[in-house]
Amino acid sequence: MAAIIKGLALDLQEIKSLVNTAQGIEKADIVIKGGNLVNVYTAEIQENTSVAIKGKRIAYFGKNIEPLIGPKTQVIDAHGKVISPGLIDGHNHILSYSTIENFLRVCIPTGTTTVITETMEMNFTSGYKGALEFIKSAENQPLKIF
Repeated sequence: MAAIIKGLALDLQEIKSLVNTAQGIEKADIVIKGGNLVNVYTAEIQENTSVAIKGKRIAYFGKNIEPLIGPKTQVIDAHGKVISPGLIDGHNHILSYSTIENFLRVCIPTGTTTVITETMEMNFTSGYKGALEFIKSAENQPLKIF
């Protein structure tokens, strides 16, 4: 299980970098600029909103994005487009799809970015070694698997 959640925690330096980016002290790595953000907390569309990414994390979202853009920042123009968070599927049985590859083929186009699954089915059919192989195969996938 530790192999799947490796890299989830932030260290102090990453936290400082995210805070500095949000304040404009450091520049963002990627900025998605000027889109219509779907805010799932307030149930509204926030027009002309931008998102700043530092490393693998969102550091900022809002309208005042210019201070976060530097010469090395990749800027993606999202005017006229929708910026939407991905779905975290909190209960899933990946092995019902027979392989992780089949699951990804079905899951990724739907906007799912993270899944929480278990190894019960693998334990019954392949035992401990099979469960370990499944966990290893879940690493470095285009979505997060916990």
